Amino acid sequence: MGWAPLKKKYIGHCAPKNELPIGPGMQVRIPKGTLVLSLHPQKDGWTPSGTSRTITVHHLYEGTSCRIGTMDEGEFVSQAYWKDQEQRCRKYGIKTHPPYDQEAYAKLLDLPRCETRGDEVWFHDHDPMVVWPGAGGYWCQASINDIQVQEP
Repeated sequence: MGWAPLKKKYIGHCAPKNELPIGPGMQVRIPKGTLVLSLHPQKDGWTPSGTSRTITVHHLYEGTSCRIGTMDEGEFVSQAYWKDQEQRCRKYGIKTHPPYDQEAYAKLLDLPRCETRGDEVWFHDHDPMVVWPGAGGYWCQASINDIQVQEP
């Protein structure tokens, strides 16, 4: 029995959680170099894992996606009502108030984390995460797309 990455990539909000191939209590492998976020006060943000390790999943985060606008007769209209949505738009050069920059909008749609659903424009912020208790009991998390599972 060996370890292998998941066959499918999970991007943005994925619900319900029971449709994800990983669940609480399962053992997964965090390969060396995987970006891990630890809530330990001596750790600073996302850091690469120094070694490969096998962990037991405590719980999962479903990931997040956010509607940032709509298409109106072929033109992008921002709907960044909340501050976090506005910050996402600014990060990619999208104006959140008229007149909207259609060229910048076209660049946004080229991003792999952005998609249109009907006339709505969605941005996928975070992929689903596996969460486990790390050193000192502080929570750690990593993207479900970066972990490995045991092959049957």
